[in-house]
Amino acid sequence: MAAGGDYPAFEDAVALVSQHDGALPTGEADILRLLASTGPEQLHRLCLVKYADLDAHAPSPEVAVRRARVSRFEARMTQLAAARCYRLQDLAVNGADALAAGLAPGPAVGLALNGLLNAVLAGRLPNARPALLAALRSVADREAARRAGEAPGDQNAGEPPRGEEENRWNR
Repeated sequence: MAAGGDYPAFEDAVALVSQHDGALPTGEADILRLLASTGPEQLHRLCLVKYADLDAHAPSPEVAVRRARVSRFEARMTQLAAARCYRLQDLAVNGADALAAGLAPGPAVGLALNGLLNAVLAGRLPNARPALLAALRSVADREAARRAGEAPGDQNAGEPPRGEEENRWNR
């Protein structure tokens, strides 16, 4: 255990040291995913550890290139952290919007919101309320259709599809 009992700080330090030699992402979507999983404060600390490690090396063109990569990453990460959506709380919609769109209360709401966040991170959807509300309605419609197909008394629920695909299911 760390001195003074600050175990979370100790774990953070161990994580920084273990990650400091790894490559930093260069693509926007990858940087946003890293922001979502790590947070901007920890990524700034990681950059500081990388700078300190580079400072411990003799000056060379390779060290200068590596320092420039860290600097570019840090600048882009800082811009993205300030301006872009990378956490659920940054989405332009929330759980109340998901319920209003027709999703049933429960895990489906979280799954839908996480799906939207992943789509925003990947650049498939903008973090714009109208686009995200339309996507939520689409998810709610698909979920309602799925639930209708599994309704009690539905003789086809859980059975393979009929018709052209029947032979594929019965092999």
